[in-house]
Amino acid sequence: MARLAAAEMSKTGISTQAQQVLKLEHENHKKEQALFSRQQKDALEKNRWEVRKEKAQAKHRGK
Repeated sequence: MARLAAAEMSKTGISTQAQQVLKLEHENHKKEQALFSRQQKDALEKNRWEVRKEKAQAKHRGK
């Protein structure tokens, strides 16, 4: 019983509406940053792949 009471006491949520709004904004910003980072990483990887492909084609051209 004491464990349950302690668990309930430790689950205190955000107390004010302003804090809830700030937390929500923070989570949204975090998701946007993750998406942006992923897009940048994909673009960089695509660019590297294209450079490697061009180098490989250049090696196979006649000298």
